[in-house]
Amino acid sequence: MTPLGQAAEDYLALRRSLGHKLADAGRLLPRFVAFLDQAGARTVTIEAAVAWAQEPDADPGSTVWARRLTVARGFARHMSGIDPRTEIPAAGLISCPQRRRPPFIFSDADVTAVIAQARTLRWPLPALTHETLIGLLAVTGLFSRGRHPKRRSDPHVCPAQRLVVTTLPGATRVVQVCQRRSNRTTR
Repeated sequence: MTPLGQAAEDYLALRRSLGHKLADAGRLLPRFVAFLDQAGARTVTIEAAVAWAQEPDADPGSTVWARRLTVARGFARHMSGIDPRTEIPAAGLISCPQRRRPPFIFSDADVTAVIAQARTLRWPLPALTHETLIGLLAVTGLFSRGRHPKRRSDPHVCPAQRLVVTTLPGATRVVQVCQRRSNRTTR
């Protein structure tokens, strides 16, 4: 095994011992080291990292090039503490195309129409639940990314301060509901 190959294995073992999953790095880093070994490089350089990241087997419009460079950059940062000749590629050297759709901003009329539609559900409890959930999402400005496991302590509502606390996996958020909109939730 080459010194770079051993350093890559040590790097991955260290990162995994710190709790990182390294799904991309565990798959891509051995390929990067094989590329460096084939090129006869003894250390990581910006030129080699960019050349490997932009290999022609990936579509330039995809996120593959940026993800490859991110893996090479992380390994280069690790190697810079071992080998001072290591060059670290700059962050953003290869940009990652944004594929997010622009959000749809609901007007008050849109929210009212959605709540009215929720009221037409066949069973009263789901209708009331959906109406309440849509109203809370509208007045707090939060959004839902699918189902979250319910816990006894979620959500907490502090009526004195009008705060809504929403707990997601690993994060807690406190949102101040403005007084003008909170009047709508008490109807």
